[in-house]
Amino acid sequence: MVQQICPIQRDGLGPHGAVEYAFIGEDGDIQIVLFLGAARCGKGTQANALQTQLGIPVFSLGNVLRELAAQNKDDLRFQSAVQSKLVDDEIVMELTKTWIEKQVAANHPSRIIVLDGPMRNLRQQEELMEYFLLKGYKVKVVWVTTEPEVCAQRPPRPDRLFEDTDPVKVKMRIEDFYIHTQPVRFNFRNYGIDVDNGNMLLVDNEPLTKREVGEQIIDFLGLPITVDVLHPEKTNT
Repeated sequence: MVQQICPIQRDGLGPHGAVEYAFIGEDGDIQIVLFLGAARCGKGTQANALQTQLGIPVFSLGNVLRELAAQNKDDLRFQSAVQSKLVDDEIVMELTKTWIEKQVAANHPSRIIVLDGPMRNLRQQEELMEYFLLKGYKVKVVWVTTEPEVCAQRPPRPDRLFEDTDPVKVKMRIEDFYIHTQPVRFNFRNYGIDVDNGNMLLVDNEPLTKREVGEQIIDFLGLPITVDVLHPEKTNT
C-alpha cells in the first residue's frame, strides 16, 4: 500500500492533543496491524505510541477487559481479566469486531487499525482471519519477543488500566501466552502471513531500545516518518 502523510488539526488527537497524522493508502484499503507478544514484552508501548503520537486507532484488549471488569464487578464473564485468566473467546470476538466496525463506520482518517492483544489462541485466529478476509482487510503482524524472565521482571506501564502488580499473576499470563498464543505465530503461514512474505515482523525487544524497535516498526509499516515523531526524545525544560 502506498501511503502519504497528512497532518490534520483535530482537538484531542495526536501529539499534545493537536495533530493527527493520517496515513491514507491510494486504494483506501483498511490495514489491520496485529501486535502480539507475551505480557510486558513491549508491544503495548509501541502500539500506544502509534495512537498518542500519530492518532492511529488502537484497540488494547487487556485495557478494555480490565475496565469492563472494574465496571461490572458482579459479572463473572469479565472477572477473568483481573485474575489474569483467559477470557471467553466469544467475548473477545464480540468486543474486537464491534470496535473495528465502529472505527470503520466513523470513517477515521487513518486507514490503519492496530489491535493490541486479540488473537490469543488458534480459535480466535481462525475466526478473526475469516472476518478480515470477508471484509477485505489487509493484515500485518508485529510479533514482539522477549525472554519470559525479562518480561516477568518488568514493572507495569503507568498508562495501563488496572495492570497486574502481582508477579505470580504476571508469570501466569506469560505461561498462558506460550501455551495458547505461540502456536498462532506459526499458523499464520496458512494465511500467507510470514516474514518471507513481508507481512510479518519479528522483533526481539530485549537488546533494543524502544526507539530502535520503533524504527523497525516504522519501516515495516511503510510510515513516512522518523522515529523522532513516534518516540520523541525527552527534553529538560
